[in-house]
Amino acid sequence: MNHYGYSLLLIEGYSDEAMSILKRARELDPEDPAIADSLGWAYYLKGDNEIALELISEAYAALPEDMEVLYHMGKVLILTGEEEEGKRLIEQARALDKEGRLDEE
Repeated sequence: MNHYGYSLLLIEGYSDEAMSILKRARELDPEDPAIADSLGWAYYLKGDNEIALELISEAYAALPEDMEVLYHMGKVLILTGEEEEGKRLIEQARALDKEGRLDEE
């Protein structure tokens, strides 16, 4: 469910369908940091930065060297006023991105 919901976000941007799928995935596995990241990214795309920061911070605590989590954390930090730290994390994510996938987000 997480993969499908996140794929919808990548293809369509925010959608109610993706949000619904990711919320259900979170209910089924509330401890999975990848799901927290995906759901946080959905909230980011929706413009709800407070919830996005909470969820992505949870994912970042569990997966501090995951390329996508770093990127998402960086983007949310920039929007919440921590621009310097956000840019640092985005640069760290881009250094790990050998396939150029982050440029597509």
